[in-house]
Amino acid sequence: AAKFTTIVPDEKPPKITFEIPELINQKFTTLPVITEKNPDFVKYYLDGEERELEHLPLRFGMLPDGEHELRIHATDIVGNEAEKTFSFSVDNTPPEILVKSPINGTTVANSLEIDFKVEDKNLAEDGAIKILLPNGRFLENVISHSFDVTQSDDGVYYLTIMAVDIAGNEQTTMISFNVDHAFIPELPVIPK
Repeated sequence: AAKFTTIVPDEKPPKITFEIPELINQKFTTLPVITEKNPDFVKYYLDGEERELEHLPLRFGMLPDGEHELRIHATDIVGNEAEKTFSFSVDNTPPEILVKSPINGTTVANSLEIDFKVEDKNLAEDGAIKILLPNGRFLENVISHSFDVTQSDDGVYYLTIMAVDIAGNEQTTMISFNVDHAFIPELPVIPK
């Protein structure tokens, strides 16, 4: 025998929500959310392989670099089902800053020639490269610059080059240089 005071049908399937950008790094920690009043079970398939929730990486960014796919299948106790697939790429590799000049410890009298390049397949188009000059001035999206040191006192100064990719991976290179106004650079030898 049973006595029901209210019977309400459950016709809505579980709701699967996962806020994940197309490109993530190891700092990404968000997990999928399954919204359902009467849940039965949820199955997770990471790159086609079934995983229990406790075996999912809590940080999807800890996966190897490259393309990945997470498929979630949820069922409630009435039998309503929902399935969603999320594709994303992992990039944990910071940009590589290749400095042509100046060499660490370079001595200059009038100007410091700055020349470098940044290599990264996911480098942002704008604001990804910054140079912090010793006078506190920032340069953005510049990979070569002639820094005038004629008004600087003799001494050791530091130049900082920073690069960040779309996933948020950062790389910083600091270069020291000497200002010596009495320094006379050697002239290049031209063969006859």
